Amino acid sequence: MKIAILKEVLADCMLALVFGFLFWGMWQFSAEVTFGLVVLSITLLRIIRPTWQRLSTFLHLRLNQYVEWPIWRKVAAVHEAGHVIVAHRLGVTVSGYALTPAASALGQSSGYTQFAAEQFHFDPEKILTNLTVLVSGKACEELIFGKAHGASHDLRQFAQWVAAIDGALVEQGQKALGQAFWQTACEERAKQLLSGQESLVNTVAQNMIHRQPIAAILSKIDASLCEIASSV
Repeated sequence: MKIAILKEVLADCMLALVFGFLFWGMWQFSAEVTFGLVVLSITLLRIIRPTWQRLSTFLHLRLNQYVEWPIWRKVAAVHEAGHVIVAHRLGVTVSGYALTPAASALGQSSGYTQFAAEQFHFDPEKILTNLTVLVSGKACEELIFGKAHGASHDLRQFAQWVAAIDGALVEQGQKALGQAFWQTACEERAKQLLSGQESLVNTVAQNMIHRQPIAAILSKIDASLCEIASSV
């Protein structure tokens, strides 16, 4: 709080110097008039700034909603489709999803997949499954678009999990494997589950864009898997 106040005071001092040079140095106003104009200018800026900030935020949100979001909506939907398909195939209960048009304007991710809460227990297979689901959005983007456009939030969570796992390995006297090892292994597993499923990915992504219930989406995934199994 004190730092923020200090920054505001320093900003006002800098503005006072600039306005003082402008009114007194360049336009040759008297010292009294210059002082009054400087105080008036800074006061007006103080009044206008909150209104301008609200206006700029509103414009940014509208720009995101009507210009940026139509471009990135398909990417976000494909990303979340990867999470849903891989999670469902690995037996992780998916309880919902969301695509958020204002996300980039708010500095947040543009999609979200929700999983049913489960009691945590240190099961290596379960942890590997969770890590695979975390990177499945990235793997799905690479499958459909050739590269991943946004998976920073997932990878931060992935890094936290890996740090905990490697820490536990070190405590047991074993060697830490590192994020690169875990990420490569989990992405390969996710890609195997998504390989040849481009049509299903696009169907799920379109269903998400049209806000279909998660139950209906999961049913279509099951139906697709049944078709694949019957054709083998």
